Amino acid sequence: MTTPVPSTLSQTIKLFRFEQRGAWMALAGILCTFFGLSWDIQWHADVGPDTFWTVPHLFVYAGAAFSGLASLIVVLMSTARARRERAPHWISILGGRFTGAIGFVVSGFGALGFLLFGLFDQWWHLIYGFDVTLNSPPHIGLVLSMIVTMVGAALIFVQGRRVQAIGFVLSIAVSVSFALPVLSFLFKELGQSWAFLLFPGMFFGLAMLLVASVTRNVWWVLGMTVLIAAFRTINWYGIPLADQLYASALGYVVKDNAKGFAYIPYLTPMLAPLAGLAVAAVLSFWKRSGWNVQVGALVAGALAAPLLFLGNPVINLLQMPVVIPVVMLVTAAFGWLGWQLGVVLHYANSDLNDDALLAGSRLAQDVTA
Repeated sequence: MTTPVPSTLSQTIKLFRFEQRGAWMALAGILCTFFGLSWDIQWHADVGPDTFWTVPHLFVYAGAAFSGLASLIVVLMSTARARRERAPHWISILGGRFTGAIGFVVSGFGALGFLLFGLFDQWWHLIYGFDVTLNSPPHIGLVLSMIVTMVGAALIFVQGRRVQAIGFVLSIAVSVSFALPVLSFLFKELGQSWAFLLFPGMFFGLAMLLVASVTRNVWWVLGMTVLIAAFRTINWYGIPLADQLYASALGYVVKDNAKGFAYIPYLTPMLAPLAGLAVAAVLSFWKRSGWNVQVGALVAGALAAPLLFLGNPVINLLQMPVVIPVVMLVTAAFGWLGWQLGVVLHYANSDLNDDALLAGSRLAQDVTA
């Protein structure tokens, strides 16, 4: 007869040291790629001449390679260790040939896809010449692969009920900072202007309530939006300056019709921390009152929605009051979805069977908090 294992044992599931180091290496690679892509988009817009070996491209692909290599090394080390004993949070990959945590698997395949689409992009340049649009097939593949890599990086920092909050929040912050403006511009080029209206609420509603649900600390929501504001500020001032310095070093000049602002942070809400503060305050009040938290997620998302458009360069809600209820509804709906996803992630490993939990307890001496 199997000895019952206390349910609290699921909370002892921890990352191995090599997984912890790999997690931060993968995240560092994503930050490098994010900076490179921001710079590359700005370079195309403000200067123009482009080869595969420009410095922005080197940041882009070096970061993707770094993330992919970190994920690969961790999976290989997990696979080797699994021949002796298996950690509860590992999954089988490719029919059991490899073993590893799902975050590293997702991040690794995302990085691999990014590098393959990078080769596709180079071939596209050779055949069709200089890009005049973001909406080329290789660019779409690059963007989607990058998003997959970012999702994987966030998953790395969540193991059942155990969450490394700062890593998870940083991953979500960089994901929103990248996906919101890039996808908005992609849809704009396709003539879908509704993206400017709905995407801020969709991305921020999902991200803010996901962070609150996973970390179970509402003030991490404010922390995430402060990080997004920091990314916006760094990109806003840093990327155009890097453009000018690099162009000068190569003997190029900035175009006369250059906009004079950074494209990536352009559509990121200027006062995002106000929305984060609103969500944190509403959820904190809801918790103290003992009310239904899912209703609180809906209310928090709805009340934060108008704050996402303060200072928006494209849409002034005060001139379009009829769309305010739509924006609030969309943000509330995606906020509720984010909360539900967080519940799934937070308890993903809480119902492990006894054998898996016992295996986890045997490995406890090899892991660190």
